[in-house]
Amino acid sequence: MMNMFWRTAILCAILQALSACSGSLTSSLLRPTLANLQKQTDIDLVCEGTPSFLLMIDSMVASSPDDKKLLMTATQAFTGYAAALDACKRPERAAIISNKARTYGVSLLKDDDAPESIYNLPLADLQELLGSYDSGDV
Repeated sequence: MMNMFWRTAILCAILQALSACSGSLTSSLLRPTLANLQKQTDIDLVCEGTPSFLLMIDSMVASSPDDKKLLMTATQAFTGYAAALDACKRPERAAIISNKARTYGVSLLKDDDAPESIYNLPLADLQELLGSYDSGDV
């Protein structure tokens, strides 16, 4: 029981430290790690090893929910992992992870004129809305 307490305390301390410097971590740690994950040829390694990375990203987003770079990294990481899960024959898990990626992606649009009901937009309207953005908007 005491061992679990210390593990939790250490994890909380690490997450607190990570949240304090999420901007520099996004550039120096998360982006290169994400790029490397996308280059892996061992799909089973990606399917088994990525969840802890995603938990770290989730924690960072929870600490800095308005950080656009971090949200973009989270969107890319969860989207990539969903594709990997599909390749690992885990479509039910891929659907759950895809929803998380979509949530992060939509949150990138919240400050703009995107409608609150973006989840319910017909595909043509969503494509039109997304077409109005350029790389400088993200």
